[in-house]
Amino acid sequence: MHPVRRACLIAVNKNRFTLKTKQTIDDKKLFQRAILLGGLTVAAAAGYKFARAVDEQFIHLPKAVAGELLSFSSTTAGSLAYYVDQQQSGQPLLLLHSINAAASSFEMKPLFEYFGGRRPVYSLELPGFGFAERSAHRAYVPETYAQSIVEMISSQIGAQVDVVALSLSSEFAARAALN
Repeated sequence: MHPVRRACLIAVNKNRFTLKTKQTIDDKKLFQRAILLGGLTVAAAAGYKFARAVDEQFIHLPKAVAGELLSFSSTTAGSLAYYVDQQQSGQPLLLLHSINAAASSFEMKPLFEYFGGRRPVYSLELPGFGFAERSAHRAYVPETYAQSIVEMISSQIGAQVDVVALSLSSEFAARAALN
């Protein structure tokens, strides 16, 4: 038996009027608390289920630039995405976005659009950004980024390239050049 109800039953023998008033208030409070607790539990469970359901696979990112979006499998970084505009011939240009919380090829959009009509332009989505694969089991270290740049150039472009890198990606491009 609930302790509050037991205390109320004991009080019945002393004063029935007080018991009924107190029991009604206690029952209402207990009922309100149960409803509130149940509602909070349902809301928390629904929030958790929603967070688990909204995974990167289900979030539809818009394309960052107007080029064709392609992907390839990297031995060090999983599936990597890149944009390409090959309407013109000439020395290929590889664009590398920065490393920050919301980085993607969108940062390189003005350069992609400008050079797109003048020469072949590629914009790589570095590992863990944009449409590139993200994995909790991969170490995102400078060597991973540098190797992904090397693999992009060797497997997808297949020629010497000019590289424009933004911010920290400049270090990765320099490391890739040493390879």
